[in-house]
Amino acid sequence: LPDSQGHFAGQDAEQQRQRLLAQLPAGTDEFELQRALPGQRTGGDQCPTNGLFIGADNLILDCLGFIINGSNDGSSYGIDIGSYNNVTIKNCTISDFYKGIYVSGTSADIVLDNNTFVNNARTDIEATSTASFVNITDSYFSGGAHDGHAVLLSGNNVYLAGNTIVNIFGSSGVVGGLVVTGTGFVVRDNVGLGN
Repeated sequence: LPDSQGHFAGQDAEQQRQRLLAQLPAGTDEFELQRALPGQRTGGDQCPTNGLFIGADNLILDCLGFIINGSNDGSSYGIDIGSYNNVTIKNCTISDFYKGIYVSGTSADIVLDNNTFVNNARTDIEATSTASFVNITDSYFSGGAHDGHAVLLSGNNVYLAGNTIVNIFGSSGVVGGLVVTGTGFVVRDNVGLGN
């Protein structure tokens, strides 16, 4: 069983590791979420700069409710997907980074599901104009004095549904909430409060 901070010890840790690896689709690379930082379920230690980097195509990152907590250093990413394809990120809480999740290249088939974003300085999710087929569903965005947006997408074929965006304010004339440009967008059943 996990301890009070959500960490597993000894044989339990290996069993949990095997359960996580079993969830990966056949043919994907093995990767390990670094769970060595104490207190990640409760928002303890902070990543001094960036959080996680996705390093291959065809990956599923299921945080199982763990928190990836930054130090708001002004240029950090909670999760950097880079230019990888067929990446799913789910059940993560990402807080106090410059950009929560960043899709910086020609990525396609990105699924972001049931994630929570809190107090990320510029954007909670940002994708460049070359990203395509990005699905953002059932996520929660909150934060107050953002320098930009909850979601800033300029790719193609993006689907946003079932998300809640609360108290996202842009500064210096920048609009908070959702900003989407490109083609093939579907935006439905989202809730915005106090933006």
